[in-house]
Amino acid sequence: MERLNLLLVDDNPDDRTLVIHELQKEFAGLAVDQVYQAEALEQALQARRFDLVITDYRLNWSDGLEVLRRVRAVLPDCPVIMFTGTGNEEIAVEAMKCGLDDYVVKHPKHFKRLPAAVRAALEKKRQHLALVSSEEEFRRVIRCSPVAMAIYDDEERIIFLNEKFVRVFGYTHDDLRDLDDWWERAYSDPDYRQQVRLTWQHAQEKAQRTGNDIEPHRYRVTCKDGTQRVVEMLGSIIGNKHLVILNDITQQRYADEQLLQLGAIVESTDDAIIGMNLEGIVLSWNRGAERIYGYSRDEMKGHWYGQVLPEGADNELQQILESTRQGDHVEHFETLHRRKDGKIINLSLTISPIVDADGNVAGASTIGSDITHRVSLEQQLRQAQKMEALGTLAGAIAHDFNNILTAIIGHASLLDLKLEKHDPLAENVHQILEAASRAANLTQALLGFSRKTPIETKPVSLNGIIKKVERLIVMLLKENVAYQVNLTTEDPTILADSGQIEQVLINLATNSRDAIPSGGAIRISTAVVDLDEQFVKLHGYGVPGRYASLRFSDNGVGMDERVRTRIFEPFFTTKESGRGTGLGLAIVYGIVKQHNGFITCYSEPGLGTTFQIYLPVTTRESVQRVKGPEAPPKGGHETILVAEDDEATRNLDRKILEAYGYRVIEAADGEEAIARFREHQDEIDLLFLDSIMPRRNGREVYEELISLKPGLKILFTSGYPADALGGLQGKEFRLIAKPILPTHLLKTIRDVLDEH
Repeated sequence: MERLNLLLVDDNPDDRTLVIHELQKEFAGLAVDQVYQAEALEQALQARRFDLVITDYRLNWSDGLEVLRRVRAVLPDCPVIMFTGTGNEEIAVEAMKCGLDDYVVKHPKHFKRLPAAVRAALEKKRQHLALVSSEEEFRRVIRCSPVAMAIYDDEERIIFLNEKFVRVFGYTHDDLRDLDDWWERAYSDPDYRQQVRLTWQHAQEKAQRTGNDIEPHRYRVTCKDGTQRVVEMLGSIIGNKHLVILNDITQQRYADEQLLQLGAIVESTDDAIIGMNLEGIVLSWNRGAERIYGYSRDEMKGHWYGQVLPEGADNELQQILESTRQGDHVEHFETLHRRKDGKIINLSLTISPIVDADGNVAGASTIGSDITHRVSLEQQLRQAQKMEALGTLAGAIAHDFNNILTAIIGHASLLDLKLEKHDPLAENVHQILEAASRAANLTQALLGFSRKTPIETKPVSLNGIIKKVERLIVMLLKENVAYQVNLTTEDPTILADSGQIEQVLINLATNSRDAIPSGGAIRISTAVVDLDEQFVKLHGYGVPGRYASLRFSDNGVGMDERVRTRIFEPFFTTKESGRGTGLGLAIVYGIVKQHNGFITCYSEPGLGTTFQIYLPVTTRESVQRVKGPEAPPKGGHETILVAEDDEATRNLDRKILEAYGYRVIEAADGEEAIARFREHQDEIDLLFLDSIMPRRNGREVYEELISLKPGLKILFTSGYPADALGGLQGKEFRLIAKPILPTHLLKTIRDVLDEH
C-alpha cells in the first residue's frame, strides 16, 4: 500500500473533498491533515512531518505564498503544490521563485492532472535527496531516472548524460562536449538560441546568489533527428557541478492543447453536446445546447434532462438511459423536445455511453441536432408531391370526361337547333345542356387544379382586378361580415389571366364567408416584396425575385393542422353534404401555380385563417382589351381531316362540319391520320387533331405532316389541353379545349381557315 502523508491547506470544504477524492485513487494509504486556520497550520507543521503540502492561494486568513514560506521555514525539503482557481500568471511566477514545486489550475478538466503533479513533486523531492546523499549514489540514481538529466562543470564542460537524455534527444556525449554544442544543436534558430541562453544564464546566476535551485523554464528543443520536443529545464548547483533536469512535457503540452481545442470545438458547434449521469442529471451543457433549448448552462447543470421533453414523454429518457447502461449506442434517433419558451422542436440525437478507467459505464454523452427546418422542408416536399399526384389524377379524369361531355353537349346542341321554339322536347334538351354545362364546369375545375387549363396572360393591375371583383365579393358575403381592403400605392403589374385571378378572389371569399358563422371580417391587402435566398431557405418554397403580395385573411373559426395540410386537395371539404364540392381551394392552388406563383395558408382554431399569395411582378405595362359582339358561325366548302380516337366525339365533329358545308375525312388514331393525309394530301385544307391519340399523338402527326405540306393549317383539340403545347411552342397552331360547343367549333374552324 503506497502511503502519502498530506497536509491540505484550503478553507473550502468542497475543494478539499475533491482533492482527497482524486488522490485516494492513486494513493491507497493516503493520510490527510486538513488545515483551514492559521493556528492549525502552525500546530500541524510542529506536530509531524509531511510528504507533501497542497495549498490554495486565496485563504480567508492568509494566502498561498505565506503558507509556502512557513512550510519552507519548518520543512525545507517538503514539496509544496499550489492548487487554485483564483491566481494568475504573475502569482504563479512569484510562487515558483519562492520554491513552489508546481502550480495547478483549479478547474474540473485539471483535476485529473493533480495526482500526476503530486507524483512529480514527490519524485523531484526524492531525486533531490538522492543528490545530496552522495555523488556516487547520485550518479546511480540519475543514470536510470525516468527524467532526462545532464551534468556540467564550472567550465561548462558536459561530464554526464543519463540514459533517458540520450533516448529523448538522441544526443550522446560525443555530440555534446560542452554547453556551446548543446546551444548550437538544440536551438537551431540563432535568435531563439540567444534568448534561451540568456534566460538560462540569468536563472543560474540567481541560483548561485540565493543558494536555491535553478528556476524551471520551458523551451522548444530540437532533437538529433530534427524533431522538436517541449521541455521544462530546471537544475541545481552542487559544489562545482551543475545538474540540469529536462522534463519532456511534449505529450502533456499536446494533451493540454488538445483539451483546450476540444473544449473550443465543443463550445463552437451549433449542435447540443450534453453530458449526463445514468440518472439523467446534466453534468455539462455547451453553447449549442443553450442556443437550441434556450436554457443557460447554469439553469441545466445539476438538473434533470427530462425537463426538455414534451409532456408525457418521460419514458423516452428512461429507455435511452437503460440502453446506455447496457453499453448500447443510439444513433440518429429523431424525436420531439421542448424549448424553454415552450416551442416544440425536432431533434436528431446520438447517445453514447461514457466509460470510466475501469471500463464501467459512468454516464451518457448526447449530441443533438436541431432538424426542425429539415423536417418542415420534408413535409412540404411530401405535400407538393401529393398535390402533384392528385393533379395528375384529376387531369386524367377530366380528359376522359371531356370526351363524353363533348358528345353530350354537341348532340344536344344539334337537337336544340332542329327543334321548334315551342316543341315540348325543347325543355328536356335545355335541361340536358344545363346539366352538361355544370359537368363541364366541374371538369374545368379539375383541370384548373391540375394546371392543365390553358390561360391567356397579359400585363394586368393586381389592384385593378381586386377593385373590379369587389362588388361581387361584397354580394357573396353575409350582412354581418365586413369587407376591408388595403391596396398598396405601388399598384403591382402581374402577367396573368384576369378571369383566373378573379376566380381566386371569389373562391377565397366564399371559403372565408363559410368560416365566419356569426359576424366578422375579411381583409384583402397587397404589397410589392422582394423574396431573397434567405426567404426561400427559411420557408422552403419560392424563387428569389420581385413579387406582388396578395394577403387574404378572415377572423373565422380557423383550422387545426390536420385540416390545414389537406385544404388544397380536390374534393376535400369539412362542410356539410351538399354545401360544397371541395374544389374551391383546389382551383385556387392550381391557378396560382399556373401563374408561377406560390400560396401558403396560416391558421389556428379560433384565430382565423390567412392565405398568402405571391405572384411574379412584370415590368410590362398593363393593357385592357375590349371584345366586340360575336358573329354567328359560318360554314364553308373546304376539306378537313378530323383525327379523333373517341368515336362518339369524331362522329359529332363530322356531323357538325358537314351540316355547314365542309367535307370531312376521318381518322381514328395517329397512324391512320398520316395514311389518310397521304391519300388526300392535295385536297386537305385543315388538320383538326386531338392532342392525345393512340399510335402517334397529335404533336407527332403534325410534325410529320407539316414536313410534307409546309404551311398546312392546323387546329388542335384536347380534354387535357396543356399537353398539346408540349414541344410546339412558337409553331403556327390554334388550340380548342373540350368540351366544345358546336358554334365555338365552327367559329374557330372558320377563323383558322381564313387566316393568312
